[in-house]
Amino acid sequence: MSKEKQTLNEIFTSIQEAKTRLERQDILKQNDSFSLRTVLQLNYDSGVKLDLPSGKPPFTVNEAPAGQLDKIIKNIGYCVVGSSISKLKKETSFISILESVSEEDANIICRAKDKKIEKVFSRVSESLVKSVFPTLVK
Repeated sequence: MSKEKQTLNEIFTSIQEAKTRLERQDILKQNDSFSLRTVLQLNYDSGVKLDLPSGKPPFTVNEAPAGQLDKIIKNIGYCVVGSSISKLKKETSFISILESVSEEDANIICRAKDKKIEKVFSRVSESLVKSVFPTLVK
């Protein structure tokens, strides 16, 4: 029986509520996905920088997100420093990502962009991420 895929907010909230480091590691392992790894790498890898202003951009909250974050988050690659597309196109692409997911997940993606996930989810630490995904963060 396959488990329904959790949102980033559900995963991070579960980690925050977990009592032990082992439980937090298990939650990360059980929810391993391209989108989770992308957000964690964006937050903790100093070599990954988006060519976007800091803070949360204005965007329209999606009341009924489609739930295909793995497909949607791939477009974040267009927003990195050094990408050949214009700054305006990068910002438009980022806003499009935010408008395709739930408000809670959009807020997490914004925090990851600014490398501030730990300000809200203190137990989603760099050491925890490195213990589960040792090659993800440089």
